[in-house]
Amino acid sequence: MRQIWRLAAALCLVPALGCGSSKSTSPTAPSSGSDLAAAFRTLSARATYFGHQSVGYNVIDGLGALVAATPGAAVTIVETAAASSIVKGTFAHSGNGSNGDPAGKVAAFDATIRGGVGARADIAFFKFCYVDSGRPPMSPECSPCTAPGWPRWRRPFRP
Repeated sequence: MRQIWRLAAALCLVPALGCGSSKSTSPTAPSSGSDLAAAFRTLSARATYFGHQSVGYNVIDGLGALVAATPGAAVTIVETAAASSIVKGTFAHSGNGSNGDPAGKVAAFDATIRGGVGARADIAFFKFCYVDSGRPPMSPECSPCTAPGWPRWRRPFRP
């Protein structure tokens, strides 16, 4: 389980790049190690779904590069929200809501989960974009949960 958290932490660093609309064309994979190989072995035994917009494609590109650079990584990346495609060994992903509408992203993810993905996925998550907070990226108040209508929330760590 520790390896999954390391992989998740590595993937979560990518959103700091922003929320542009272009897809990455040449991801660079770091060297793989035994921890990464173990994380992919664990992930290959799970059905995973990731909802995103824009920068999510950069996350997926990075994940694909890591899979390609890791011997024995048996994870298939598929762009879909079809519940029938959520099977063990698959990292499914699809668009989720619209940038600038955090409540819409929550509602879209909820609909996807209730629409069948939740019954099939072992791991399901989505990401917000900095524009969902209504504040500039990397500002001290950059949090989707500080947007109007969201309860006040403070991050325990600030860069």
